[in-house]
Amino acid sequence: TANWPSLSLRLLSVHTDACFPAVLTEGTTIRVEGVEGGSVSFQCSHRLAWGYNKYFCVDPCESSSSVLVTVAPGKQAASGRIALMDSGNGVFTVTFSQLRLSDSHKYFCGVERTAAIDTYVTVYLTVREGKRILPELVNFLFLLKTHLRQISAEITQSLWICM
Repeated sequence: TANWPSLSLRLLSVHTDACFPAVLTEGTTIRVEGVEGGSVSFQCSHRLAWGYNKYFCVDPCESSSSVLVTVAPGKQAASGRIALMDSGNGVFTVTFSQLRLSDSHKYFCGVERTAAIDTYVTVYLTVREGKRILPELVNFLFLLKTHLRQISAEITQSLWICM
């Protein structure tokens, strides 16, 4: 099942979307859970923000060194494992890939307001330890493929002997 953000009770407004359960406005808190090695996506929404740059930063977000990615209006941007996609209407999507346990932190979705104070949405990301099923499955499939090749070669050799 998908890991969708849970909402705090301090919502200014909520808009539903076919791909995301909620688009949030400023002043809200987004809580996102992911699994180590996986990825999460969520949307941040700010009123009257369509013409401004958006950014994703790690707490305390007090300087430019805290900013992880910045995106221009209507554009896409990525840095490392984090990608932003600005829809051009004040909403932007954050995708955090290849999650690590150390990514569990408080973040902010921000809007660079040229003539005012930046607005923020608080994001709490929790990364849980992932199950190690995938590497074991890949190893099993590799061994199965090797054995099937051996069996196929033996059958082919047996057919040539019988002819």
